[in-house]
Amino acid sequence: MISLHTVNDCAGGPAAAPAAPSAPTGTRSAGSEVDVWRASLDDQPLEAMEGMTALISPDEAERARSFYFDRDRRRFVVGRGILRILLGRYLGCAPAQVAFRYGAHGKPALANASVGLHFNVAHSEGLALYAFTRAGEVGVDVECMRDLPDWEQVAEAAFSPHELAQLRACAPARRRDEFFRAWTRQEAVLKALGTGLSGASGLGAESGFNVYPLDAGPGFAAALACSPAARKPDQLRGWSHRSDEPLSTPRAFRTNFL
Repeated sequence: MISLHTVNDCAGGPAAAPAAPSAPTGTRSAGSEVDVWRASLDDQPLEAMEGMTALISPDEAERARSFYFDRDRRRFVVGRGILRILLGRYLGCAPAQVAFRYGAHGKPALANASVGLHFNVAHSEGLALYAFTRAGEVGVDVECMRDLPDWEQVAEAAFSPHELAQLRACAPARRRDEFFRAWTRQEAVLKALGTGLSGASGLGAESGFNVYPLDAGPGFAAALACSPAARKPDQLRGWSHRSDEPLSTPRAFRTNFL
């Protein structure tokens, strides 16, 4: 199954972040579950931002300082802080103790590969998605749907002939949104493979991954690519909480796949 959880804010501080639903503490044996978390990178109180700044590593702090705009710097710190909090809960360790390694194209992974936990992160504007599984590599992508005058040139370079034909067959009013849905499917596969944009285009079932659209919210397109070893999902399970409650007391809700 695939679960979607919403991290609305960190009013309770980093230590109050909710345990991952399928693995609250410690590692577990390989399974077919995939968890997808959704988080806002903008709606975080000052104390949470300060707490997350203390969680990140020196190289992450250096990368944060390289951003020109404060907004982008904050989003990076919050995004890495949430990732560390969630990984810490899956692994049963302190968030600051999580160590990463990076692939040739920058895909992050756990430095200790023997734990068998795969993850991927995507963000667009102030929205982030995090995917975790023990059923092989995983990729997730999210895009804010916006006007893109040169969409056709981009599609010709990135999409398969079949995808391009489907896009051109869409009614003009739908083409923008359909372009971003196709783009996120493509990017999710490339991220699961660990390649950059120079990877093979038009990857779908032949990539070896199952690809699922995600409902990331109004104005966003999103997709997940995961191993066939992961059971085919039928619904996303989300989590929510009131702003006056710590994140350790979420309430569940459900949302369908697109």
